[in-house]
Amino acid sequence: MWPVNPQINADILAKAEAVIQQLPGPDNRFVLIAGTNQDTVTGMTRAANGDFSFTNTNEGDGTVPLDFARFDPSANVPTYLANVTHNGIIADGKVAAAINDLLTKGTTHRNEAEWRSRN
Repeated sequence: MWPVNPQINADILAKAEAVIQQLPGPDNRFVLIAGTNQDTVTGMTRAANGDFSFTNTNEGDGTVPLDFARFDPSANVPTYLANVTHNGIIADGKVAAAINDLLTKGTTHRNEAEWRSRN
C-alpha cells in the first residue's frame, strides 16, 4: 500500500547525487547493449486522489525504459539494441555473438544501431 502523503527524503537524494557526481563519464571503451521492444512502463502520473496511472510502450526491455538506459548523446557511446527482455539479454545467443564481435573487431552488425518498433 502506498503512503497517504509520501515525502521525498532530501538527505538521501543529496547523498545519491554526490555519488553520481564522483563517477567518471563514459569514454571510448563504453558500448551500450540494451533490450527493447518489450512491454515496459515508460511513464506515470498520479491523480489528485492518489491513484497512479502508468503508460506502457515497447520502448524498453520490460524493466528499464530505453531512455533511462541511454547515455547522454554528447558521450557518443555506440548503442546496440536487441529484441530481448531485461533478464533474457544475458542468455541471448545473438547478444553473445555481438559482444564477441565488439571485443575482437570493435564493431558488430548483429543488432540494430537504432531502435525500431516492431509494431
